[in-house]
Amino acid sequence: MVLRRLSGLTQNAAPVLTLVTQFGGGKTHALTALYPLVKNGDKAKGYTGIGELAKETGLAHLPEGRVAVFVGNAWDPQPGRETPWIDIARQVAGDKGVALLDTAATEAKARDHLKRRFAECYPFHPATLSVFQRKWQALPQYQQTRGTLAMLAQWISWAYHDGYHNARKEPLITLGSAPLEVSEFRSAVLGRLGESRLIAAIDADISGINSHSRVLDADTKGKVL
Repeated sequence: MVLRRLSGLTQNAAPVLTLVTQFGGGKTHALTALYPLVKNGDKAKGYTGIGELAKETGLAHLPEGRVAVFVGNAWDPQPGRETPWIDIARQVAGDKGVALLDTAATEAKARDHLKRRFAECYPFHPATLSVFQRKWQALPQYQQTRGTLAMLAQWISWAYHDGYHNARKEPLITLGSAPLEVSEFRSAVLGRLGESRLIAAIDADISGINSHSRVLDADTKGKVL
């Protein structure tokens, strides 16, 4: 679909695609494969398996274009790339691309969008709720019921009491604060997912007394508390 769109075809070829799959569903592989295809066009036909792929698209030629890479959870503003749009424009068309942007208006819209998003998600960080909106909903066993709201309410209650008793000062509730060591909360989470077999993995990797995450914390911060 991407190659057809870049070739100028619009039928059954959306300009924006959202990849929603389960963990391990191939999102990263698809994006990684597209990069050399689009960067090299017809020259990529010499790669293993690309000739067959090209035939399946029905295209006489593979499109070649400029590619920008943006990884949202690994991006920070820097001079010359103050917003995602400036960063992408610079990758695609250099300074000329940036000049085409109304920087002030773009930055203002970005700030307004972020403010609105944070206000809508409070007291959760937007990235926390996005897990439920984007990833959990892709799971066939996910139970979209009012129980999810009860689970979030329980999380808020725990965060409030933990913050009070332990003098925690996090301004927003993030995924890292999920009280998976609390059996009631963990049961609520796994109940929404309909997958109790994750208990062993959670204990071993995340919340158990001797879990891998606690060992890693101890290596960087001192003894396990």
